[in-house]
Amino acid sequence: MIERIVITLLLTWVITLLGKIVTTIHHGMKNRSFPKIVLIELLTTGGMPSMHASLVSSLTFAVFYYDGFGNLLVVTFIFALIVLVDSFRMRKSVGDQAVLLNKLAEKAKLKPVSVVPGHTFLEVFVGGVLGALIATIVWLL
Repeated sequence: MIERIVITLLLTWVITLLGKIVTTIHHGMKNRSFPKIVLIELLTTGGMPSMHASLVSSLTFAVFYYDGFGNLLVVTFIFALIVLVDSFRMRKSVGDQAVLLNKLAEKAKLKPVSVVPGHTFLEVFVGGVLGALIATIVWLL
């Protein structure tokens, strides 16, 4: 049965990546080649839907379906909350601050810092729902 958790996570990763590719193409990268878009989505952060949210919600639901209400579910749920809050609040805030720092660095003629985009609430929400749906479908089959 533990294999179902692994299958759930792999399927969630693939479906979420495909979702990110579709939204990337839809929002302006139509002129890039498909392999380049896939590579960009594999190596960058941010975007719709959130891979973080999708995977941790999928894991949490898969653990629930596997083990029911127990200690493992509590640990997984707390882990999911930490990842979700981090991807929405902390990483988004750090990315916004990096943009502001780069504006100051440009005026002072300093080297800019790298900007690591976080997620919007909608990206995290959609990722979380997607992960939960995928886990539910896998465990119903």
